[in-house]
Formats: sequence, structure tokens, C-alpha cells
Amino acid sequence: MKFNYSWLKDYIRDLPPKKEVAEALNLYSFETADVGGDVLEISLPPNRYADAASHIGIAREAAAALGLTFRVPRTKKIKRLKTGWFTVRIEAKDLCSRYCALLVDGVSVKSSPSWLQKRLIACGLRPINNVVDAMNYVMLELGQPLHAFDADKIAADAKTDAKKLHAKNAKSAKAGIYIRGAKKGEKITTLDNQEFTLNENVLLIADSAGSLAIAGIKGGRRAEVDLKTKKIVIESAHFDPASIYKTAKALRLKTDASERFSRGLTPASTPLAAERAFELLKEINAARAAIGLIDAGKKPKLAGVIDIRLDWLYQFLGIEIEPKKIFLILKSLEFKVIKSTPVALRIMPPPQRSDISTPEDIAEEIIRIYGYNRIASRLPILVPPERTNEEDAVREKIKDIMTSLGFSETYNYSFVSEKETATASNFSALQLLNPINDAFGYLRTSLVPRLMKNAEDNFRFFEEMRLFEIGRVYHQPFSKTGGGINEREKFSLCILVARKKADTKNVFYELKGAVEGLLERLGVTDYHFAPVARAPSKLFSPRQSAEVHCGEKTVGVMGVLSSADDERVVSLAEIDLDQFISFVEEERGYEPIARHPSVGRDISMFIDQSARIGNVERVIYAAGARYVDDVDLLDIYEKLDGEDGRKSVTFRIVFQAENRTLSDQEVNAEMKKICYALKNELGAEIR
Repeated sequence: MKFNYSWLKDYIRDLPPKKEVAEALNLYSFETADVGGDVLEISLPPNRYADAASHIGIAREAAAALGLTFRVPRTKKIKRLKTGWFTVRIEAKDLCSRYCALLVDGVSVKSSPSWLQKRLIACGLRPINNVVDAMNYVMLELGQPLHAFDADKIAADAKTDAKKLHAKNAKSAKAGIYIRGAKKGEKITTLDNQEFTLNENVLLIADSAGSLAIAGIKGGRRAEVDLKTKKIVIESAHFDPASIYKTAKALRLKTDASERFSRGLTPASTPLAAERAFELLKEINAARAAIGLIDAGKKPKLAGVIDIRLDWLYQFLGIEIEPKKIFLILKSLEFKVIKSTPVALRIMPPPQRSDISTPEDIAEEIIRIYGYNRIASRLPILVPPERTNEEDAVREKIKDIMTSLGFSETYNYSFVSEKETATASNFSALQLLNPINDAFGYLRTSLVPRLMKNAEDNFRFFEEMRLFEIGRVYHQPFSKTGGGINEREKFSLCILVARKKADTKNVFYELKGAVEGLLERLGVTDYHFAPVARAPSKLFSPRQSAEVHCGEKTVGVMGVLSSADDERVVSLAEIDLDQFISFVEEERGYEPIARHPSVGRDISMFIDQSARIGNVERVIYAAGARYVDDVDLLDIYEKLDGEDGRKSVTFRIVFQAENRTLSDQEVNAEMKKICYALKNELGAEIR
């Protein structure tokens, strides 16, 4: 917003050069730029338009920032009218809280004095005539938008029949202004000859004959001030900010008045602005007399007082300021200290400061004028961090590992439906006494159902999904007499792949590899996979499921969902963290890289269709062969129809000696032991 530097001198004696004023405003008030000439460009925050979108407001800020005296201009009060030849009625009281109409006689419309025109031009406004220019001048001076109507063009009050205006009793009819909502389809032609079709959401200034102006935005052409005007009505009102903003945006009609009204002004300044406009008109010989002022609507309430304890203020600001200095700062900003004691202050903000409502607001005003740069720098007092819970640390590590393996974490509600509680658990579900709705009537007994739902929802967008979740589950053992709540936390891992049915086994082994990777990176070494002793639910396919064992404990179960269709397959692993975390205790030992090369041998065989890969690995390790360092499954093949009851598997066995490179003869001798064990224990046919 543009402000005229020379204009500010009317309110501050001995005002420093423009550059110093700009620096002071930048430091203590608003972002200010010297754009050359006699103009300052100042960026105002929306909540400061009520007090600072004016030259008096900026002069007040500059005086406070520079420690100078601010001279408040005085305006003579004009008598109030209650009855007479003019009436004002507010019909849309929720959109217009106050409306002042000042009736002025003896108007002479002509060009404005050059000094007034120069100030308008410096602020970016175009001079029109002395009446309109005076309205714009006061808006720039006080921040309150004004409008002037030709009083003789305002029709009589709606209570009088418009057809009788020219009849004998026309003298008894009162001209009147109404503040009302527009009728649907109602039209108005503005001062710049634009025609607008309005709706019920637009607030209008009207008379009995129709619309006069779009409230708070633009005047209408019908009551325009022209060279023949002898009487005017000066409008100074307070409109609802949201209504003005919405109307200006809908009509694409942006004006200086709408910019101010849409950000919120104070109703306290409405009569003052009208009185100042008449004073200016009289000063430039544009009007002779003021008939009176009609003040309609609610009178503004006095600003509420705010109590501040000085010890709180010092603690909040981080600095102690002398009470005398606080009084001077508040006085410079026109705050009133109603009561003061050695420990507290009772303060009343000025009526134009609608942004001040809390002690924190007062504290901000004090410190910004005192100077943020005067607060001494000091190191903060650091509170020692709490000791990390071991279980929380393991959970965070699990999250890091799973994301590094390409998984995405999900978060689901703990509340589930009755159908979901029966999906995957051997425990009875706890029913809520007052659920939000039927879909959230129980506490979950497993993480599986909602993770399955996540997969189902996302299959529309992705061909492959890798998800995991850590969350609490709530168990209550089956009992005729009830039983206590056993709250347990579990970790659920889900891999979801959109593949053909022929690739089902690959999905299971991919899941198994992810679980192995998690266990190994957590430092768990004593683990193995075993056939499911008893199915916990009907979730998993019997031939593609396994239990996860750590030591002698079963800590989880994994498998391919038995409900998989022909187009996609889902595999899941659910691990009980309460039991699992106790195994994440081993420290990683250091093993130097082998100095001698290893020797690898592949072995292919036919084994029974029901034989498990884990058993094959166990037999290889237990065959008594020396130097076996690692055993990996390379390939598995089985016919879809399983017609011969066998499957073909290939393993790679790695042999490693610490002190030398093994010869072929040594490796062959150990391979014979392994082949013998496989044939003897599993009935394998070595290929």
C-alpha cells in the first residue's frame, strides 16, 4: 500500500528523512520500501488494516518507533439527527452493524485544490472532483472508506407510495436509504458504467426506487454526484468482511474500499470519518453547512480490559523492561493503562486495535517497539533426554529395516467390525459399549484383517504391494465366566503381489526371505521355520504356511492366504513382538573376511512333494560333512498337477576352510556324506 511521506509530517514534528522513517518502520512495525519520489510502499498484515491502513495509523507507528510526539488531529462533532427529512434503515443487520449518514448542504462541485490532488496521485488514486476527492482523501487519512450520494436523487421512504412522490403530499415523504440484500436478478450500473446482475448474497445500499450502490465496493450511477449537485449524503459504514470479500470476488470488482472492508475495519471510526469529510469539504470551499448526522445500527462496545502480571510478562519476553518504559510504549500506541500496581497492569486497547485480545498480544506490542534486537542472546536450558525404552528402540529399528527392504508402513484403527474379528484369531473380541458405528464395534484381535483390506483397496492402483504395520491388539481368552483383558502388541508383515496363480510359491518364498532378512539384521540367530502344528485359522493355505520359531518359542506364523483368486495372491506373516523382542539381545560378533577362497557345489535332487525345504537344509547341515559354511536354495520345480508326487530342488553348498583352499578331493569326499544322508533320510534321488 502506498503512503505519502510529506503527508506524515502533518502528524509528526521534526520527522526524520524518508530513509530513516523507512528503516524504523522496517525494524519495529511493517515491511517498508522507499520506491522513490515522495512515496513509501508498506506491506500491511491483514489484521492491521483496521488501525494502520491510513496515514494517521502509519504516523502513529512511526512516532512510536522513533520516540517522537504524535499529534492526533481533532475533528468537531456534528449534531445527531433522529427525525427529519431523511431516514436510514438497516435491514441486513448481520451484514451491516453500523451506518452513518451525514447530510451536507450548500455543495459546490468543482476541481480539487492542487495540494489535495498531488497527495491522491502520490497514493495511486485519480482525482475526479472536490467531493469525490475529499471522500478518497479521508479514506487515505483515517482508513475508513466513504461514499457520497446526491441527496436529491435519493427516492422517498418505502413507507410512502412512490407514485405519490410528485403529488401534493410529496413534501411529507422522507427520502431514505436502506441497507438490504439484493433481489435475485436485480441489476445495477456502477459509476464506471459497468452493469452487474446480482443475487441474494450481495449487500446493497438502496432506496425505494432501487439500488444505489454495492455496499462496501462501488457506488451506483443513479445517485452520482455531478456538477448540479447541491446536497449530498456522506456514507460511512461498517460492513461484514466476509460478505464484502465474497461479493468482490464473485463480481470480479476489486476497489480500494473492498480491500479495506474485506480485511475488517472497526465500527468506532464511522462517525469520525464522516465528520472529518465535512470538515475537509468546508476547508476547500466545497460545502457550506452540515444538516446533521444519522447514526443507525449498534454502537460499538468498549474494548475489553486485559490484565497482565509483570512477572509473567518478563518471563514471556525473556527480558525485564522498566515499568516506566512499558507505560511510554503503551501510551505511544494509544493503549490506556487503567490501573497499575507494582506487580500488575490493567490495560485497555484503543478501539481501532481489533487484533488485540490477549496478554500475549499486549506483550508483542511492547517488545516490538522496545526492540527485538535488544533481547540478549543466551543459550537455552536443555532438558536431559529421557532414557530410551528398549522395546521402543527395537520397534523403531524394525521400521527402519522394513522400509529399507522396500516395505511401506500402514496405520489402521484399533476398532474393527464383528466380521473382521472372526477372520484371524483364536481369541474372543472385546466389544465396545458405545461404538461410533457397527463398523467399529470391537477391538481388534489381529492386525491381519485391516492389512488385508489395505491390500484390497490398493490393488486397483498397484500391481505389487509390500506393506507392514506395528500396532496393538487386544486379547481376551475364551471363557464362560469371562476373564481379564490381555492387551498385547503384535507386528504384522504383509507382502502383496499381483501375479498369476502359477507364481504363488514365489510370493511365499519372497515373504520368507523378508522375514529372514529382518531377523538377521536384528541379530537374531537362533531361529527356524517349521510346519504349522495346528492351524490358528483358515487364513493360510495348508501347503504354503509355516511357523516362525526363535529358540523353543513360536513367535509368529506366515503363509499364503487360502482365499487368493486366479489373478492375485497375498502372503502374510504375523509376529508376536512381546515374545520376539526378548530374542533381540545378541551382540554382533566380528568375523574377519576369509583369507582363502571358498568352494561352491550345486546339488540337484528329486524329493517327495510333501518334503519341506527346511528339512532338506537341516539334513545337509547334520550330515557330518566338514567345512560346510552356507546352504542356499537355488531352484525349485514341481508340476502343477503333481502327477508323479515329486518335486525337483537345487541347492548350492558353500565349503570354506579357515587355513587353506580346499581341494576337489576334499570337497568331493564331503559331498558324498551329504548325498548319503539325503538318500537315507529323505529318500532323495540325486540327479
